[in-house]
Amino acid sequence: MASNDSTVPVFGLPGSKFYILHIAAISSLSISIFTSSGVLIYLFVTSTVKNLWKKPIGERLVVYLAVYDLCFSVTHELDHGYMLAVLDNPPDPVCMPFAFFLQTFIMAQALLVLFTSVNAMYMVVLEKRLNLGERDWKLFAITLGVPVTVGFIGVAVPFLGPTGSWCMVDMRPWYGPIVNTVYGMTMVLVFAVNAVCYGAIYLRIRRAAMKTAASSSNQGNKYHKAAKLMMLFVAVYLFQWWTYVAQALWSFAGPPAVELYILSVFLINLGGVYNALVYTIIRKKYSGAAADSEEASTRKAHATDSTAPG
Repeated sequence: MASNDSTVPVFGLPGSKFYILHIAAISSLSISIFTSSGVLIYLFVTSTVKNLWKKPIGERLVVYLAVYDLCFSVTHELDHGYMLAVLDNPPDPVCMPFAFFLQTFIMAQALLVLFTSVNAMYMVVLEKRLNLGERDWKLFAITLGVPVTVGFIGVAVPFLGPTGSWCMVDMRPWYGPIVNTVYGMTMVLVFAVNAVCYGAIYLRIRRAAMKTAASSSNQGNKYHKAAKLMMLFVAVYLFQWWTYVAQALWSFAGPPAVELYILSVFLINLGGVYNALVYTIIRKKYSGAAADSEEASTRKAHATDSTAPG
């Protein structure tokens, strides 16, 4: 069955909404690609791949998210560009690879941010870090292994194909809407877990800050500071995907508003910009911490010299 089957109507045709949707998507994705590429180029010009594994987890997460977002953005821009060029859904041989890579990197980003929430909670509650294995292989096994497995299942069943707006869940089979609902609710669940973790960690750190002058240890403060930085990723993810969650919940009552759909396309596709902002903040924080540490070491050395005999 061809992908341009009439049972999958193209969103916005006839009319201007089709062009608004795809032009908005291509514009925001182009900005995201440019920004993610800039972050990665800067990181690898100022450092080497070997040194990447020596960087703090916050900076490594920026790299991983930038790579995932870049892969998502390039694939998604090709998807929207194809539809804008032909004014129709892509045929199956084109749409299925698009859908495979899109669902893979959407899920990979969601799992990576979910790990960030859990790791931050782990640091705040137990004052420990999760063991990611050598060169973070455990993190990659989850954030890439699970989505790729789901993607191969989607090809075999199949449930990957045209939605009418882009390539993701094939809406032609009878089970297409069911799979789409399950996928949407999974994203809602991930969003909810991240939101709960964010709120719990914020309250925990705030309570600890009120006692920090007399009772908190330096070790605890260290983990709390690291958790604060990691929660930036969660805050950005919540901002990026709130419109998608709103659409998924709205769809139970009826078709979501077109304006929300367009806004969702624009906000979600700017992931590279959000990651760049997080990197700037984290880089500034780590640089400031390093400078403070160096200044403290210098003061200690001067104090030792002044008390030395002679």
